[in-house]
Amino acid sequence: MNTKQYLGQIRHADIRIDNLIKERENWRNLAECCGALPIEEKIKSTPKHDKLEVAVINILEVSDLLGEEVEKYITLKKRIINEIEYTAGQNHAYYELLYKRYVENKDFCVISREMNYGYQTVINMHGDALKNFEKNL
Repeated sequence: MNTKQYLGQIRHADIRIDNLIKERENWRNLAECCGALPIEEKIKSTPKHDKLEVAVINILEVSDLLGEEVEKYITLKKRIINEIEYTAGQNHAYYELLYKRYVENKDFCVISREMNYGYQTVINMHGDALKNFEKNL
């Protein structure tokens, strides 16, 4: 795993959490659909009851998994922020750039505007900051 991939773990963890939230919402929608059938239709078709049961079980399982992923995310994010801070040392520009890029997930255009540097300067600084991160960690 290279440095960009290592730092990019925050974004990937965030995506996993978002996907789990969407999955849980899909199961909730299915459960609501299954539970909202008219009584005479519920009596006629027991498979709908099975679908509701499966949906509820999946909601609980995804919720548990989501809780675990959020805990991992928080731990990972804290660790990487501390490592960015440690490796940047007194170079506040490196810290700010790496934080904005990997913690806040901003693209280089936004970062260059926020830091009042030219785009190419930010790109070059990013390369230097990554080298510094590798060297000091």
